[in-house]
Amino acid sequence: MSFKVFRKIVLMLMVMVMAFPAPCLAESVQLDRGVTYTSMVREDSQGRSIVVNVVRADLSDTRVEPRLVMAQGGLGTTQALSGMAKDNMAVAGINGGFFVMSKRAIPTDTFILEGRIVSKGVKDPAAFGLLADDTPFIDIFTPYTVLTIAKSFAQSNIEAINHETGIGLILYTPDYGTETGTPPTSVEFTVRPENGKDVIQEVYYGNAPIPEDGYVLSYQGTSGNIAELAVGDEISVTTYYPSGYENIKAMLGCGPLLVRNGQVQKPDLTNLQPNLNQLQPRSAIGVTADNHLLLVTVDGRNASGSAGMRFEALADLMKELGARDAMALDGGGSTTLYAGEKVVNTPSGGSERKVANAILIISQIPVYIDGERLYFEVPPINQEGRVLVPMRGLFESLGAEVDWDNDTRLITAVKGSTTVELSPDSNRALVNGEEVRLDVKPVIKEGRTLVPLRFVSTALGADVAWDGVKETVTITTTGSVMP
Repeated sequence: MSFKVFRKIVLMLMVMVMAFPAPCLAESVQLDRGVTYTSMVREDSQGRSIVVNVVRADLSDTRVEPRLVMAQGGLGTTQALSGMAKDNMAVAGINGGFFVMSKRAIPTDTFILEGRIVSKGVKDPAAFGLLADDTPFIDIFTPYTVLTIAKSFAQSNIEAINHETGIGLILYTPDYGTETGTPPTSVEFTVRPENGKDVIQEVYYGNAPIPEDGYVLSYQGTSGNIAELAVGDEISVTTYYPSGYENIKAMLGCGPLLVRNGQVQKPDLTNLQPNLNQLQPRSAIGVTADNHLLLVTVDGRNASGSAGMRFEALADLMKELGARDAMALDGGGSTTLYAGEKVVNTPSGGSERKVANAILIISQIPVYIDGERLYFEVPPINQEGRVLVPMRGLFESLGAEVDWDNDTRLITAVKGSTTVELSPDSNRALVNGEEVRLDVKPVIKEGRTLVPLRFVSTALGADVAWDGVKETVTITTTGSVMP
């Protein structure tokens, strides 16, 4: 080997080491089954100290579930990430996307929950989302929403959903509130269903009431097809998704895109303020090839001495951590990571900034009632081959009234003509006065009484099924009882 070739190899190795500096200190903690948290302190290529926090969630574990949420007060409000995590019994979580900070805290980009568009901006940002089967994705796109006027078949693009008024056509749904709050320059149509069709009810000039069972179309400026609308007209609003994304359950737009198909991307800063690519606190999310979700924060502008990162360095970091696809989330003062019942990074403002939405990690046995997922403050457990569920939470979800007598240590649940009584100290219960033996004795966990799952069927007549492969509980109020 010639000296020139050897020198080139050495220089290449030096560049690689500078680009991917090894952690000088790292500590990992198992948060729950399939979920780990790692904190590391490292140096960047300029010798600056960088504090990185990483939550890694194994999505192939049936108990591990990513979940997008918004602030407890709904669209336009904010809440601390730790509050959202505790409200949803999450083991970990990270702040979500950009939002308007000057007025109502509306997400800047598209936000979808439970299959419905809660808000939609005008940009085409990177987006993290979940399909109906909880398959995660990171891609660049935004849904395409169109208004069709039945009498003329004319179509118009809806520019935004549940955003403050501007030039163009905007749609307002009940998620936005009870009224649009728009100025008199806005021409607005309230729409409600009639005989299976969407029909225009009234015309307003600004601040139209939003029907609980309908929506409002609002526009300013010249919007040709809209001028022909009148009370009584039938219309339809249709949202189109790119191929493969037709069954989106939840989605959060933000960005820029950092890694795609395993390749580091040059961040697109077109729609971002120039100062956002300086050294800043960072939040990012990534998906690995082996189906792990990465929640990552980088501290900056705080007492810890961490320098922060630019987007290019963040992209390199996400690639190094194993991301096949990754994107940035809202950073700066919003950067927050929750793990192990506390905030684990050091927010640059000295405390948590309240944010509009978040991405959480739930780790508990999934329980569904008539197809709807049920979440518990204390998760179900599997003990001696029996699944135990929180009695109060489950019974109340089934419509029963539950009472606890501290003196007698007796739990009483009443639904219709059925009365259930049991004590956490006994494996026997009474259903309408008749004794029923429980598979295993109830368990007290964090102040909650957990009872055997099969007891639900006996007590309230619900049909209960346990999928041992997926580790999932399915409860139906009608149907055949599990053998």
